[in-house]
Amino acid sequence: MQLSRVLGIIIFVVGIILLILGISGMDDTGQKIAKEATGHYTKTIMGYIIGGVALIIGGLALAACRRCSK
Repeated sequence: MQLSRVLGIIIFVVGIILLILGISGMDDTGQKIAKEATGHYTKTIMGYIIGGVALIIGGLALAACRRCSK
């Protein structure tokens, strides 16, 4: 297996973990209070979600890239 494909899979898995942490953090009591007070979630939760999605897309692109190793 090529190195770029392995790195892509690792980045994809890290993105999934970050996304899960962000989504599960949205149900936290502190986050609900912050959302009610400010109207949006904290920067940490949004960072987990946005970073997770970005890593998922990047990991898939890197794993699917056929010309990356040449």
